[in-house]
Amino acid sequence: KHQLTSTPAVMMDGTRDVSGKEQEAVCLRYVDKDLVPHEECIGLYEVSLTTRGNLVSVRKKG
Repeated sequence: KHQLTSTPAVMMDGTRDVSGKEQEAVCLRYVDKDLVPHEECIGLYEVSLTTRGNLVSVRKKG
């Protein structure tokens, strides 16, 4: 793994599929010691609610 030299950013983006299921993609963005930016997908999660509290719990699972 890379050594982190900056505070990572957690990004979440959601969409509803054709069946009506809401899904959230969780990604991590950071810069390594050589100042090379990285973005890694942590996971794709199905959510029942898109409230702040529910999205925070999804983020903690990732």
